[in-house]
Amino acid sequence: GLGTMSLKVKVSYHDMPTGPAGQVRGPEEEITPVDWGVSPKPKYKSLKKRMKDEFKLIQASLAAGILPQDGLVQSFVQNSKLMTQYPGKGDEFYARNDVAVDAFARAVEEGDLAKVQETVALLDQLKKDCHQKYK
Repeated sequence: GLGTMSLKVKVSYHDMPTGPAGQVRGPEEEITPVDWGVSPKPKYKSLKKRMKDEFKLIQASLAAGILPQDGLVQSFVQNSKLMTQYPGKGDEFYARNDVAVDAFARAVEEGDLAKVQETVALLDQLKKDCHQKYK
């Protein structure tokens, strides 16, 4: 019917043992319907999933020696700022994360690849420290 949309999603599981290709593919999931309504705050899990994907893309472009795209950077920065508004999910890391995210955005704006790589490495470390304690 109208207003209903079916979406096929490929899910890959990164914590499972990997096959010869180095990656295990999860089953395809059928998700219906998609709610296009915008809620003020997304589910924490959805937000984290989106950020994980964005962060991977940022790291991939840096690995290729190119600056991440503006749209990707803006989205990641917005999502990071949103993430630090959820209480009880790593509050003591939030201030440092916000500072690091600002430094990352500034470095991208300045087109300073080395600085961008440095700030992404810092964000990665903060993420690991926080996840170790809260995941």
